[in-house]
Amino acid sequence: MPPKSKSPKVKPEWVLCPQSGLLHHSTDSTTHSTWLSSTTTSPTPPHPHIVSDRLNTTISLVSPSSLSLSLPTQVLYSSIFISPCVARQCGLGQASLVLVTVNTTRLVLTVFTSPSVSPTQITCTRHSWLASMALPSQQVSVQMFTGEVEMCREVEVVVVSLSDSELVDREMVDREMVDKEMRERNKFRTAVKFQLAGLVVQTDCQLPFSFYGVQLVLRLRVSMGVEERDLSRVLDKLCLDTDLASSPGLDTSLLDTSHTTPPHMASTAITSTPQKTPSTPLSTTSTT
Repeated sequence: MPPKSKSPKVKPEWVLCPQSGLLHHSTDSTTHSTWLSSTTTSPTPPHPHIVSDRLNTTISLVSPSSLSLSLPTQVLYSSIFISPCVARQCGLGQASLVLVTVNTTRLVLTVFTSPSVSPTQITCTRHSWLASMALPSQQVSVQMFTGEVEMCREVEVVVVSLSDSELVDREMVDREMVDKEMRERNKFRTAVKFQLAGLVVQTDCQLPFSFYGVQLVLRLRVSMGVEERDLSRVLDKLCLDTDLASSPGLDTSLLDTSHTTPPHMASTAITSTPQKTPSTPLSTTSTT
């Protein structure tokens, strides 16, 4: 019986550098060594790396047909794609929320794993939200999103700017064009509503938006119904139930009864607060 041949060990795709404490891809080993030996070493290496479960790399733009997943256009807009090995290293699950940082801009997107994408880059479609915020050569970071997400009730949308080709003098617009613009308002509202559905946005932010080829920037102001959770507003709505008996241990001499009871809080039974004064005895009066 011939001896069993040992299968060669597969080299891990991501390697931990004991000197820098960073994870780098096996294909960037030479570049990483050069970065370590450089006399003008920057704080972070220029090649893709993972530190504290956060991937720092560039983006790769692809067409939806090249992805192994079939997703609606609306989902593709707010999604990114990474390789399964990156997802394992960063602890990211399928269709989970991630925090993507581009310079000072922070986006909350949905991540999907796909074996057909680059093993070291963040992949997104050409018309996605991330593609409108970052250049292909620009470094982007992605990590697990651990914040809280609430469902908004109302969104105020304001057009901040138009593309240069669409900037016109409003005084020169004829009446026919104005009427046409009014007719297109419902279409615009429907398109914006479709675009915003399912997005995770800040309470006050800007969103790039394309409408019939016109590049717009929308400012979003989200109403979360905070006024209903405001404690001072809730207290203003509280009413005392005069039918309930007072607590036996309550020192009623400390209560202030100098305020007039509003009409809407008037009751058929009125109880006066006892006052400890020589001229006024402790008494309780009621009206029927």
